[in-house]
Amino acid sequence: KIDKIAPMTYTGEPLYPETINVVLKDGSTLAFTHDGDGKYSNADSKELVIVVSNNVKKGTATVAVTGKDKKTKKKTFKITAYNISGGITDDGALQGTIAESAEWRAAGARPDIQLTFNGNDLIEGQDYTVKCKVKNGTGTCKITGKGNFTKNFTKTFSVTPLDLASCKFDGAEVYEGAKADKIKVTVLDPDNGVIPAKMYTVSTDASGKLSAGSDVTLKVVAKDANLTGETAEETFKVATNIGKASINAKKITKTYTGEPIELTDEDWVSISVKVKKAELVYGEDFEVVGYSKNVNKGNMIVTIKGTGTTTERGTFSGTKTFKVKILPKPMGSK
Repeated sequence: KIDKIAPMTYTGEPLYPETINVVLKDGSTLAFTHDGDGKYSNADSKELVIVVSNNVKKGTATVAVTGKDKKTKKKTFKITAYNISGGITDDGALQGTIAESAEWRAAGARPDIQLTFNGNDLIEGQDYTVKCKVKNGTGTCKITGKGNFTKNFTKTFSVTPLDLASCKFDGAEVYEGAKADKIKVTVLDPDNGVIPAKMYTVSTDASGKLSAGSDVTLKVVAKDANLTGETAEETFKVATNIGKASINAKKITKTYTGEPIELTDEDWVSISVKVKKAELVYGEDFEVVGYSKNVNKGNMIVTIKGTGTTTERGTFSGTKTFKVKILPKPMGSK
């Protein structure tokens, strides 16, 4: 038989117990010493062959001892995950860098993190996870081991203001009749997160109510302490307000299924959306941005929004809702 083998800790390299004790039938013990190259030797015996397998990753490794009679005895030992709670050290196995600061983001500021283990790059999501929290301008990152790594450590960082010059517009509600000082815009940070409108002010060259077909130049100026500077100016064409559209969806009914119901491309062929005699095209002039009351029988509510893209029919912005009837499921149907 083979004596019990103590657990070993993951290193990223094949692990071999320093000594493997083999108990013979006569009760005597032979101690086989690892020679550093995956092989074992004993001065008094050259008849036993020892092979260690599955000995890299966290889990159960196997030691197989085969005698001259070709019979094999096996013993397992545990490979435990490496404990990262000590964090990054200059001379430790876990090394790397975590930035001292990070720029504000809508989804939460997060510093750049690069980690290595015994010289090999670690992969976020595979070897570790990261959770960051920000309070009063100071962030805390919690790095938690995963897979071959266990436990966690934390690192603090400072949050610096985001320069709006690196951000971009993702649309503006500029439609006829809207007040210039009430224009709403969507601004994205460099990671495509939506910046809350309360954090900035919208500056425009227009005044009073907007007229369809005219141009409006906008920029966003920082108001919150987590932002700085301003965006580049961008010009938008004042669109026709799709809120004035007439919608005829009487030809369409849906049937209760127990699941949320949405309109299909085929449904839109039978739905008429008109603005000033122009028949608008689904997917070009407008899109669906929401459904409500769309599970049970009754009238579900569909919300459409002008795309703001100029087509041969014009440019349309704003939103409009209409109703589509959901019928009860017929008796006896599956």
